[in-house]
Amino acid sequence: MHSRISGTTPSMPNTTIYEFGDIVLVPFPYSDLHTSGQRPGVVISTTAYNAEALVVSSAAYHQNRLEVILVVGITGTPGGDIFSIPIEKWREAGLLKSSTIKPVIQSVTQNRVIQRLGKLSTPDKNRLRKLLVEIIALTPVGVASSAPAPPSGPPRSSPRR
Repeated sequence: MHSRISGTTPSMPNTTIYEFGDIVLVPFPYSDLHTSGQRPGVVISTTAYNAEALVVSSAAYHQNRLEVILVVGITGTPGGDIFSIPIEKWREAGLLKSSTIKPVIQSVTQNRVIQRLGKLSTPDKNRLRKLLVEIIALTPVGVASSAPAPPSGPPRSSPRR
């Protein structure tokens, strides 16, 4: 549709709701943070979080809301650090070659998603959930933390001898 006022096509709000485990093609920054390239990433934010902006109808709200999803990077380079996990069912996920999830988290506005490539298998999603719990120090609901409780009060100084 062509707008008579400005001569441009008005943009439509994004109506895609991404889910945990969706594989999307996004601009991902290189480690220098000044340049980026297109690479696949896995959506790690929840459907409720990703859909929240789509249910509010206020134009002012949409104008100021960034409609962000959270993703972790995917690389075709084997190996990586101890927290990288290989995607076992990479073909079924829509990837072109054997790939690994890198524990690098980035927020991406939904309008920057170039394409949805596929979806992780259930076993791959479960391994990603486990990784996220491990690297972010989350405790799953209903599970007691195995980490010691932080000390309360000011730090104690050791007596001098």
